[in-house]
Amino acid sequence: MTCLSFCLHITQYQFFCLLLRRVGFYVTTFESLARLEEKFHGEMGKLNQNVGDIMARLAEQLQTKSATITDTEKSELAANHNVTAESGSDITKPASKTHADTLVTNGRSSIDLPPGVLYKVKVIHDYSATDNDELDLKSGDIVLVLPFVSPDEQDEGWLLGVKELHWFENKDLTAKGVFPENFTQRV
Repeated sequence: MTCLSFCLHITQYQFFCLLLRRVGFYVTTFESLARLEEKFHGEMGKLNQNVGDIMARLAEQLQTKSATITDTEKSELAANHNVTAESGSDITKPASKTHADTLVTNGRSSIDLPPGVLYKVKVIHDYSATDNDELDLKSGDIVLVLPFVSPDEQDEGWLLGVKELHWFENKDLTAKGVFPENFTQRV
């Protein structure tokens, strides 16, 4: 045996030993991971079952509570919803006017609003415009909020709108301007 073959033999042996140690390490690591994963899924299954049981009990309680409404409560509910107590039905009669028919601001119907109005706000604090693109607002004014043409134009905390009174008088949106949102309250 030459010196080179002896060194090669030792190196192969060391490599083999190293490989066996690494394989053992990987085997134990993967076994540990498998045990932990099994434990995790077992605990999650128990929690899922507990949540299902709780939801079932809540549903039963809700059904029990709705079933225990007394006849007097039914008659009170029926009187409040325009239903006669003798019907015993949970179905209410539709109101004679819809919500859209009765929604009126300053004596005017909301049907006259321009297209594109998002919602209305009521001014709760006076605001004096400090720039030519701002609205001058007095407490109690109603403002029709409009969407910004470009989202880049909108500053945080500011809205774009036109005074409702201006819209009803002129039927145009040329007097629109920005105003601080925190000076208003949504109607």
